[in-house]
Amino acid sequence: MQIQSAGAGFSGHGSGVERFARADRNQQVEVRASRRESVDLKLQTADGDTVTLSARALDALERGGSASAVGLEISIEGNLSADELKDVQQAARSLLKALTQAQRGNTQGALRSLASIGQQDNIASASFHYERQHSISYYA
Repeated sequence: MQIQSAGAGFSGHGSGVERFARADRNQQVEVRASRRESVDLKLQTADGDTVTLSARALDALERGGSASAVGLEISIEGNLSADELKDVQQAARSLLKALTQAQRGNTQGALRSLASIGQQDNIASASFHYERQHSISYYA
């Protein structure tokens, strides 16, 4: 079966939602897509302070438009010294680098970047959770 685009282009006023007509039945089809990502990083300093960084992102393409949302939450329990703050910032950069490397397929590089978090002088422990979800729906 061959699928051709209906009319002169996409419907939904440029929303990214594609409507197709099946050549053999002239039936309308709708496709929706979404992507969700979340990451949580929890660090404990040598002095016992706790820092939690949480980030969320959502992209969705649906009938009538598209939407994106990003959220960042930072929680600090205790009083960070200047050196601890420097190491927390470096840990966050290392995590961002690891996520970028993992998304590009460089698993070994991502693991090295994550391992560098534990090498910070003022970081006693670190844990993180990363989740990525893609969804594509097809309606006929």
